[in-house]
Amino acid sequence: MKKILIVEDDAIAAVSLQMEVKRWGHECHTLSSGEAAIQWATKERPDVILMDVNLGGVKDGVEIALEIDALFRCPILFLSGYPKSEIDSRYDANLPFQYLSKPINRPLLKSMVDELKD
Repeated sequence: MKKILIVEDDAIAAVSLQMEVKRWGHECHTLSSGEAAIQWATKERPDVILMDVNLGGVKDGVEIALEIDALFRCPILFLSGYPKSEIDSRYDANLPFQYLSKPINRPLLKSMVDELKD
């Protein structure tokens, strides 16, 4: 069982994704703001973070992911409608970040989460 943090500002998408992740047998917590995600992740140390890129707030998901990575290493899967090339150009390729386009392919997401070590 993995501890997964979902950072998604669309409440319906967040609840739907949370229900799916719990169905896979993982512990799951959902937050709607990047700033709250930094605080929670620093304290709780999730095994993986599912991060929306377009968050309502001062910072977007990529900026939040970079801040979290500076505090501790955690695999982050960006969930976005933006092109992958646009997201990839904003961070170092050596960071533990991956990308999945919206709408989310749930079987592919499960496979990506399952591949990460506990």
